[in-house]
Amino acid sequence: RLAPYAFSGSAVDLNSIPLAAIDRVEILRDGASAQYGADAIAGVVNFVLRSDFAGAEARVGGGWTQGGGGSEGAATISAGGRAGKLGWFATLDYRANTAIDATQRDFSRTAYLPDKGIDYTSAVGFPGAYAFDLSTPYAEFSAAGLDCDPARYPGAIPQGDLCNYDYVVDSVIVPKSSKASGFGRLTLDLGDDALAYAELLLTRNDYTYRTSPTPVWGGYSPTGEPFVLRATSPYNTFGADVQFWWRTSQLGPRASDVEAAGDRAVVGVAWQAGAWELDAAAGTSGSRTRQYFTDGY
Repeated sequence: RLAPYAFSGSAVDLNSIPLAAIDRVEILRDGASAQYGADAIAGVVNFVLRSDFAGAEARVGGGWTQGGGGSEGAATISAGGRAGKLGWFATLDYRANTAIDATQRDFSRTAYLPDKGIDYTSAVGFPGAYAFDLSTPYAEFSAAGLDCDPARYPGAIPQGDLCNYDYVVDSVIVPKSSKASGFGRLTLDLGDDALAYAELLLTRNDYTYRTSPTPVWGGYSPTGEPFVLRATSPYNTFGADVQFWWRTSQLGPRASDVEAAGDRAVVGVAWQAGAWELDAAAGTSGSRTRQYFTDGY
C-alpha cells in the first residue's frame, strides 16, 4: 500500500508511481474486504510492479499545445537483470510541464460574458470601491470617481458605479509541475517455489499554483469588521472616514509552491504451497507535503 496524499488524507497520489515500474494494472470491481481489509469494500486497483525485467531501457519524450502553455517533457531510464539466484530492477523517472494560464484557453479566458448572461466577476477589485457606512462590511459600495480603465488595470470591468474584477486574468488552470521518482526491487530465489524480495520507492513532486491577488474587505477579516481609512490619513481624499473594498493587485497574484515527497519500503517472502500462493511482507510508507506562500500574500 501507499500512504495517502498528506493534504487530503483519503486519496493516494498516483503520480508517485513511476510508469516504467508498472507491469500491469489489475482492477477488482467487487468488494475485496476479506483480502485487503475494510478499505476495499468498493473494490481494489492493484498496480503490479515489474519483477523480471532484463536489460536496459531509456525513453525521452516531450510535447506542446497549440493554444500555448502546458508544454511537457519526460525522461525515464530502467535497468534490470539476474546474477545467479539474485534478481534486480531499478528505474528513475522525471517529468515536468509548464503552466496553462486561464487566458490561454477560450473556455476559461474570462468570467464575464454579458452576451451569454455570464457574470462571475468579483466586486472586490482594483482600484476598489468605498462606502461611508461604517456599520457593516456589507454596506452598499461605489466606485464613482475612481479610475476603472481596463487598459490600465487588467481585469477591471466597469459596471455602473462599481469597478468589478475579472479574476481569471491572473489565474492558471494547470499548474507548473515537476515529478521525480525512483524505484528499486531485489529478489532472491530461495528454492522450492519460494522467493524473498525487497522494494524501495522514493518520490518528489513539486507544483506552483497561482491565483488572483488577495481581496481586502471586512467580510474576509478575522473579526468581520470593516476596513476603515480614517479621515486623518494622507491617503484619504474624501474628508471623512470611509471603508473600502480592494484587491492587492500591486503585489501581484497569489503564488504558492507545494512540495510533496513520499517513500515506501517493503521486505517479504512469497511462496507456493500446493494450489495456494502465499505472501508475507512487512513495510512502511510515508507522505510529507509542505506548502510555501511565495508571492502576493
